[in-house]
Amino acid sequence: MRRGICLLFTAVAAVLSVIDAHALHGKTIQLKASADTVLFEKDPDNNFGAVDSLAVGGTAGGPLARSLLKFEVAAALPSNAIITSAHLNFEIVKVPTSGGQPSDFRLHRMLQNWSEGTNAGGPRGAAAVAGESTWNFRVHPTVRWSQPGGAAPVDYWPSASASVRVAEIGRYEFVSTPELTADVRAWRANPANNFGWIMLSQAERTS
Repeated sequence: MRRGICLLFTAVAAVLSVIDAHALHGKTIQLKASADTVLFEKDPDNNFGAVDSLAVGGTAGGPLARSLLKFEVAAALPSNAIITSAHLNFEIVKVPTSGGQPSDFRLHRMLQNWSEGTNAGGPRGAAAVAGESTWNFRVHPTVRWSQPGGAAPVDYWPSASASVRVAEIGRYEFVSTPELTADVRAWRANPANNFGWIMLSQAERTS
């Protein structure tokens, strides 16, 4: 996981710009992820809910890593809030010693529920217990993804809500797009349908 072309990142935060509908004052609200985990092909029945960093991309041997993120939007915003923009900030904290392969990181809106889980066990997580999400199972050990690791159009929306080019250690931002803002507005209006985003690399199969 740490020796391939996958990139590890931490400090994920969503930045929302909202307007108070009564006072018409702009305000920026920053949210930290309320749930996050990794789907890792190399350890397909492990859960990574308590691992300190997330991973996205491919490893030297070929297995893939994808990350799931969720933000409690409705609980953080006043009832009269009008969301005008949404950004997602994150920091790459480790890249392959070989330099790896730059790629576009993409956010896709999740269409299925998932569970963060509580497993750490080092960078490779630990065996999932009932109800946790893994590469193989959306709900271990009974409910599978439509394909291992999740797939469009059943598990996540086919079109990306935002994209950013990632190449090296540093801070990055998914800047606001109409699609990203629409995702957050939908979660504000219908919290029960808030399943967050999946983050994947457009070049995850590139050696």
